[in-house]
Amino acid sequence: MPANDQRRIALLIDAENTSSTYIDIIFNELAPYGLATYKRVYGNISAITGWEQQILQYAMTPVLQLNYTKGKNASDSALIIDAIDILHANNVEGFCLVTSDSDFTKLAIRLREAGMFVLGMGKEQTPESLKRACEEFKYLDAKYNDVKPESEAKTDSKSKSEQLQQETESPEVMKLKRKLKNNIDQIFDTVFRDKEWVSLSELGSTLPKYITGFTIKAYGCSKLSRFVEKFPDIFEIRKDNTHTYVRNKQ
Repeated sequence: MPANDQRRIALLIDAENTSSTYIDIIFNELAPYGLATYKRVYGNISAITGWEQQILQYAMTPVLQLNYTKGKNASDSALIIDAIDILHANNVEGFCLVTSDSDFTKLAIRLREAGMFVLGMGKEQTPESLKRACEEFKYLDAKYNDVKPESEAKTDSKSKSEQLQQETESPEVMKLKRKLKNNIDQIFDTVFRDKEWVSLSELGSTLPKYITGFTIKAYGCSKLSRFVEKFPDIFEIRKDNTHTYVRNKQ
């Protein structure tokens, strides 16, 4: 432990699984636990580009990792390798893993076995395995809602029909919608190529992995069901007694 008894923490962010809009919350939540002496952001080109402003603002180190094989995420491996290297360098007393990906569960377990403090941060939908592997876990989306700007709060207070009408008339939203359609086409052509219908929960866990910084709040929605219903020209919806399924509308 340093002379001032402040815990040194390696902050490792999975940019392909975490929105850059959470950056202020990440550092605010980390502050009571110690000082981030390593600050690294991992992702492919699109993910790192989406974090460019935040990387400069907080003097973080971007770790660009190209995927060697289509459909395989090499950034996860790069983060894990760096974490183990940092562990053996004996320069920190703790780690902060910012991700909602259960693939990092074993890493969190290994770090705690080595006596490290492990703080996790991610979305509420993060699998229980990863949350339980960390000593503490913070929900970034819940925290974001708590500190949502007043302008956003006013927008939420409007009726859904009024919001939808305004959004439809907005050129920025139309551009966002076209980009979303392209992303959805690609996801269904690659990730879900063998499935005609996909469960709503499976879609929800997949979108943040393949669309950099994806959040339904960017489309004015608080629930995934509302999100897919909002774009009938992108999604077809089928429901049974217990589940909702969607497919790409061609």
